[in-house]
Amino acid sequence: MRQRSRGFTLIELLVVIAIIAILAAILFPVFAQAREKARQTQCLNNGRNLATAVQMYLQDYDEQFPIAIYRSRNQAGTECEYTMMTAVLPYMRNKDILRCPSDSQPLNFHDGARGLSGIGAPGGECSEMRELSYMFNFEVAMPGDHPLNTSWRTNPKPSAKLAQLPFPAETSIVFDAHLVVVFNGSCGSVIGMGLIDTAVQGRHQGLVMTNFADGHAKVVKTRQDRPNCEYNYLAGYQRALPARPWCLGEGPYLRRCGQTAPVPCRYELEGVVDEDNLGKCYRPLYP
Repeated sequence: MRQRSRGFTLIELLVVIAIIAILAAILFPVFAQAREKARQTQCLNNGRNLATAVQMYLQDYDEQFPIAIYRSRNQAGTECEYTMMTAVLPYMRNKDILRCPSDSQPLNFHDGARGLSGIGAPGGECSEMRELSYMFNFEVAMPGDHPLNTSWRTNPKPSAKLAQLPFPAETSIVFDAHLVVVFNGSCGSVIGMGLIDTAVQGRHQGLVMTNFADGHAKVVKTRQDRPNCEYNYLAGYQRALPARPWCLGEGPYLRRCGQTAPVPCRYELEGVVDEDNLGKCYRPLYP
């Protein structure tokens, strides 16, 4: 006589389902963190490749950094924005290293520059640089002849030479950031953010990929604690997206040389790292 096989009871099924749900609740955040860690590693590799490209440029141009941005003309004779990224492009393998894998909505510099009312160039970025997750230190790679830089014609200031940087291993070159265009933003009154600015982005769980003048890349800690502050950044032709700022949480860029205390929120990695009687600090390239 065959014996009937015993099935699962309702309580046993519920216990199994509960165990699976608990394991999923534990493991899914771990998997998400692992994926973000992988994206952070890829972003850091992008930074190293970009830093290497800048170092190769320096070797070919007497250790002088490229101009951050100036107005030029493309092959069709149309005005366009020639940027530092275009200058170092021949030393890169491809443009893909200019997009951070954790950046879901990267800055579109080419279309954004074309659509920027009153100050944009109809030819956009000269090499049609579109998806761009990183910005550069405008106090090392100085702006050149451009409608936004009216002082250039009367007092031109060249980009820095490597020998002008007292601490190249701590002076930033390129970092996770937005190019800020404050149309209706509130950050101007909250943290002093202005038109055409560079705001760091803590895309990697509060960490900012940064590469430095000596060629190495690492992450810098930030925090996001300004809920009443919002800015807009270029996201396409005549299109801007809102974002909240990240404040630096460590390093010499927290305090300007000559000041006794850091500002409550510094949102950019701009300036030349130096030191005064209080220790490491940042200053402009030119007084």
